[in-house]
Parts: sequence; structure tokens; C-alpha cells
Amino acid sequence: GLPFLLYTTSRRGGSKNAAKKKKPKADNWFETLSVAQLKDLCKAAKVRRSGSKPMLCRQLLSDNYIRSFGHCNQNQIKHELKEKMLVQSGNKYTQVLRLVQNEKGTGQAKRAATETIIDDETGEEVQVLKKRKIIPKPETMYARIEKKIKSVSQYKYQTNYGSKQHAPDVFDMLKKLLNEFCIENKMLETDPMLAFRVAKAGFSALYYNWQFMERPGYAGDYAPFTLRRLEIVLKAVRHVLSQEDIEEMVAVLENVNVCMGDYCVNMSYPIVMQGNASWQYEGFDHKAEKINIIHSAIRVIMPSYDEKKRDTNPKRKHLNCDMRGLAAMNGIPYP
Repeated sequence: GLPFLLYTTSRRGGSKNAAKKKKPKADNWFETLSVAQLKDLCKAAKVRRSGSKPMLCRQLLSDNYIRSFGHCNQNQIKHELKEKMLVQSGNKYTQVLRLVQNEKGTGQAKRAATETIIDDETGEEVQVLKKRKIIPKPETMYARIEKKIKSVSQYKYQTNYGSKQHAPDVFDMLKKLLNEFCIENKMLETDPMLAFRVAKAGFSALYYNWQFMERPGYAGDYAPFTLRRLEIVLKAVRHVLSQEDIEEMVAVLENVNVCMGDYCVNMSYPIVMQGNASWQYEGFDHKAEKINIIHSAIRVIMPSYDEKKRDTNPKRKHLNCDMRGLAAMNGIPYP
């Protein structure tokens, strides 16, 4: 018989798994904007608004002031907005447009709220940015700490070095929020019970999301300073706490202690003030013996606390990474 000719037909567009062409990397930030955004910037800068996208970029880059924004990050732009007392909200395009409008006198750039104070040195009236009033809530504290813990999936925590920074960042944020929400805004004096609930919410979030923590053993130099802030809060509010409030807080801290104890983060040297009369800072007293910083905080509101006599069963929260490792060693699939 006649030989058959076998042939195959390919789909239009080549192979299904063909690599997509990557877009060339933009030389500057202006090339990433849309034509409409570029025209708005040109209008604010008082330059010609007609032409193609490359022409609009060239017209903007011809201005030395505007060209500087091409390689600035948002922190630098926010700093300039703050110096000029302009609103700092929005994305980079909105912020740059606001600065250009203010510089060129076009449009109405939103100004930040200011207040007049007397300068201590000169005795003259000066305009300063008005401090935003913070009304902290336990829900806000819990959400902020939970979000920070679960940010472990971010790229910066995926490297070997970056993963060591996750737990320190969590404890550092908890310390800063205790300062900001409870101590610096004088809530300990005006509403001590709210300050107590906010502090309890922060440590509750730490416990309930502990399994997402990454390498918590590296938080040994940060956790003591966080617990130090908690002690300040508890000392100021203990006179208004009921026995039920004390038991709830102690239960939360006992659970946190069990989780931290697995990585020896709950043991630390006592914190003392160091330095001289003009400049002091908190540091470790390495001459003293290590103490359990969680128990130290508990004894602020429960002086007779004895872990051995407590009829409780604190629940341990294992890390997801530990559970995955144990499952892999035993050949068990872990979700």
C-alpha cells in the first residue's frame, strides 16, 4: 500500500507553554503612568499637554523639579509633603501632583491641618502640623498585630535573613502600639479600663496567631522591652481591675508564656535604665539572673502568683513551620 504521511497541526500563536514576552523595564517612574495622568501633571506644571506618551514624559523631565520625582520613593515624597504642610495621603501619583500644584501655583493643593504654637526659643508664633487624635480600640489593636504576624508571607520575610526579622518586627510593633495607644496619649489617666482592654487585645492577638510566627527565637532582645511596656500599663490600671479582669489577663499571659517558652523567649535579664543624667536608655542588667518576663508582668496585678499552684491548663500553639516539618518526617501530608 501507499505510505501515509503523518503530520500535525499546531495552534495559532505557537506552543501553549510559550514564554510570554516581558515588557521592557521603564527608565523612570513617569513612563509607568497613563496618558491621562501625564496630561494632568503637564497641566499642573504649565507645560504643553499635547503629543504622544514619550513626548509628554520628555516635557515633564525637562523641568528639574519634576524630574527629581522620577527616582524618589514614597517616604521621600511624604517627607517633602510634611515639610510643606500638605496632605500626605494617596498614592505616589496623587502625592507628586499635589507637590507640583503647590510648587507651580496651579490647582488647589490640599493642605494639612495646622495649629499655632509659641516657639520656646524665639517666643514667636509658628504654624505646625496638628497632631491627629488617636482613639484606640481593642479591635484595632488586635487587627494590627494579627495583620503584622500574618505578613510573614511578604517577600522580605522569605529569605534566610528576612525570616529572622519577622518575630522581632512583631514584638517591636506591639511595643510601639502600647506606647502610642496607652502610654503617650495619657489614656492610663483618662480611661484606664480602655487601656487595659487594648493591651489585653494585643497579647491575645499574639497568642491566637502564634502558629504563623516565623523563627520566634530571634525575638529574645525585643520581647523584654514589649513586656516592659505592658508592666507600665498594668501598674497604672491595677487599681480599677476586678478579679475577673485579672484572671482573664493572667490566662492570656499564661498561654503566651507557654508559646514563648518553647523558644526561650520568655527568659531575659532584668531591664534597667542606663546612661548618664543627660541621656538614658533601657538596657539589660547582665549581672543579675535571668527572670521570666511573663511572670514578672503577671505579678504586677497578681503579686501572689505561683505557676505551680495554678489550676490551669495553658494551651500551646505550635508553629505552622514546625508542624510541616514533623509531618514531612513522618510522611504525613500537611495542609
